[in-house]
Amino acid sequence: RDVLYLPAAYFLTPVEAAPASTALSVFSYSETGLRLVNTRAEFIDPIDQIEATALDPYATFRSLYRQQRASQLQLIDQRDTPTIPDWYPRPAQK
Repeated sequence: RDVLYLPAAYFLTPVEAAPASTALSVFSYSETGLRLVNTRAEFIDPIDQIEATALDPYATFRSLYRQQRASQLQLIDQRDTPTIPDWYPRPAQK
């Protein structure tokens, strides 16, 4: 699921739908760069705190990621929406 997010987000960005041009490419790269800097700025203090206090920072980051991912999957599992749409034809019963 995580692997599919980045390509989908890339192609669904309105900038990608516009015709290619130099100005548009510069805008797209600038947007990506600013997004990366912003994300890094949001997490720099927690990262520094974990690195300063954890006995094994790698294990801590791995554990945090796994907890976050398990929480996301649990929320998906708790949704009331069916996995197969109602309009999808059902297989013939034998």
